Amino acid sequence: GPAGTARAGGFVDNSSGTPSMQKAFGGVSVRRAGNGTFCITAPGIDPNVTPLVAVASAKSGALGIIFVGSGLAFSQQCTGTEFQVLTVSPADFSVGLNNASFEFIIP
Repeated sequence: GPAGTARAGGFVDNSSGTPSMQKAFGGVSVRRAGNGTFCITAPGIDPNVTPLVAVASAKSGALGIIFVGSGLAFSQQCTGTEFQVLTVSPADFSVGLNNASFEFIIP
């Protein structure tokens, strides 16, 4: 859409191994649900009908591949009102990178 139309977004900084939400808008928050599994809450936005787009960040402590969504060949660890983001190792495709940072938007 036109510039500035995203409803929410932010940068999840995992460089310390503990997720920290930065540059956030739309009231979003993050929690780590397990190794490499992060849950994003965006008040008033239903993750069952709205997508979240995420990309790995250069600020990562580790290079990671970012997957978004539920039902991903990995147990669902976020609630039905949260977006699930998985950080995966490009070396062996295992979930569990707690120090991979990512940026996201919710249109």
